[in-house]
Amino acid sequence: MKEIGAVTIGKLIEAHYDKDEHKFKSSAEFIANVYKARGEERAERIIRSKIDGSYKDKPKVVISHSKAEQELNLHNNLVDLGIF
Repeated sequence: MKEIGAVTIGKLIEAHYDKDEHKFKSSAEFIANVYKARGEERAERIIRSKIDGSYKDKPKVVISHSKAEQELNLHNNLVDLGIF
């Protein structure tokens, strides 16, 4: 079975610095195919969505704020509502 190793990652980095879109896409396709062969459908979809740009049309995940920031936001919202 094919593996994603340092050589593949190195090729991606090299293609990026060389501004070689064809080489970069070939390496990314290789990675997606490895995930597909392993049966890792989610990983394959993630890579393919990055390749074709469809990830831009999907909702974004927002990482929550710290507890202190959440409490401050709640306090401010209550103040805005005239409750606090």
